[in-house]
Amino acid sequence: MPSKVLSTRVPPDTYARLQVLAEESGRSLAGKAADILGAAVAGTPAPFTEADGPLVAAVRVTLADVTAPDAVLYREAALSLALTADRRERGHVSAVRQLPEVIRRARGAQRDADRPAPSLDDVLGMFDRL
Repeated sequence: MPSKVLSTRVPPDTYARLQVLAEESGRSLAGKAADILGAAVAGTPAPFTEADGPLVAAVRVTLADVTAPDAVLYREAALSLALTADRRERGHVSAVRQLPEVIRRARGAQRDADRPAPSLDDVLGMFDRL
């Protein structure tokens, strides 16, 4: 199927980052933008993870074992904050301030998911002790 033409405007820092990614991958600017946009629409991980900064890499390692659905939401939020900080995008100082709390919430949600739910016998047993 032939490709459709899409035109968009991006902030200068996004454009500069896209240029670097295109050069690193040996692709044209339009080709790299199409790869990234296609991955985002398909819901697959972005193809530029090898260029992650140190904070994103640290968050990935820290939250690698987070798999519970509620915890994954916090993990993805933490990765987004870390990416904003690594790229020094607008709001990066605020992102750095929020990151520890979001990481704590991801770990807490994973702990809650890993904790077995009490059985009916456990609940009824509490009344026997009264």
